[in-house]
Amino acid sequence: MAIEVPSLEGQLVVWEDMEIFDIVDPKTDEPVSGGERGELIATLLNHFTMPLIRYSLGDYVKNDFLTDPDPKYGITNMRFAEPIPGRVEWMFFVKGKLLLPIYVEDAVNEIPDTTGMFNIFIYDNSMDKLKIRIETRREQVNSTYDKQAREILASRIGINPDDVEIEWVKPGNTIWTGYKLQVFVDQRKKK
Repeated sequence: MAIEVPSLEGQLVVWEDMEIFDIVDPKTDEPVSGGERGELIATLLNHFTMPLIRYSLGDYVKNDFLTDPDPKYGITNMRFAEPIPGRVEWMFFVKGKLLLPIYVEDAVNEIPDTTGMFNIFIYDNSMDKLKIRIETRREQVNSTYDKQAREILASRIGINPDDVEIEWVKPGNTIWTGYKLQVFVDQRKKK
């Protein structure tokens, strides 16, 4: 459905003659305006044995596309203006702010002396605090380091530092499922 442009990591080219994309609000299924984010819906025009009509891809994208020819490669097809940051099922809210793991990951990687490994604890559909476990190489975490880390996280994802609660652990002590880091630890009560 899309390919990545060589040397432009994350820029996906789509074929408008082979597929139709819609970007909709994942809660209402209504189309979003240009520049807004929503869920990517695809209708594939070339699948004759199994047509996909208004198929939810689950990707959370910005409704913004480039149509000018690429100067280096001469690509004239429509391209996503920015990389796809994540999937709809990965979205979560803290103090009404919509967040995705990639935003948190980028912020965690800016904190000195971390391994980049973290778990986000999802305890409600709309949370009042970001509860996160982060691996640090430091033997001891003092209040200054903790405060600095909370400020980095908060400023990068757009919330207040008081709304960030960090549990510091030694390398290898985050939660993994087999060989894969479990980014979300779902603590919501099942109904």
